[in-house]
Amino acid sequence: MQKLFAQCGKVMLTIVQMPQPVIALIHAVAAAGCQLLATCDLAVAADVARFAVSGINVGLFCASPSVALARNMGRKQAMEMLLTGDFIDAAEAQHRGLVNRVVPLDRLDAEVKQLTDSICGKSASAIAMGKQAFYQQLELGLEGAYELTTETMACNMMCADAGEGIDAFMQKRKPVWPASAPSAALPHGQF
Repeated sequence: MQKLFAQCGKVMLTIVQMPQPVIALIHAVAAAGCQLLATCDLAVAADVARFAVSGINVGLFCASPSVALARNMGRKQAMEMLLTGDFIDAAEAQHRGLVNRVVPLDRLDAEVKQLTDSICGKSASAIAMGKQAFYQQLELGLEGAYELTTETMACNMMCADAGEGIDAFMQKRKPVWPASAPSAALPHGQF
């Protein structure tokens, strides 16, 4: 059993560590999948979707799902879900910060496409750098978080994409992002 849970943890870490944003699309029930959706960078749910971490109902506290839940919702809201195993609806999931958007089921795919189109129009290197800094700073104290994000912003400003983006803004045109990979000179060399 420990191997299974360890593998699950590795999958969750991979989602957080990959440079691309990962979007969860929830059209029905997310119970066993609640950890996965909470780990994703963004989540869009149909208005008919329901959410729970219901292991407690069978004598199993959902300890590993609590990691992602506690990092997405208020602690008391996450703990309530973990202790009761009760389902919440999509509107409540959005209110608690578990999902970004809630739309009618027949608009779910279109909403996700709109979101992905918006993201895909942005600089891939800036997204990768920003995603890494976002998750790293969450684990730091306030001073360390500002040190990391200041370094990240300075490195980002030196990237070709930032130059292109600023030029495009000044010239009132859409940016054409360079096809190059993110710079090796970025913080912590993890790009």
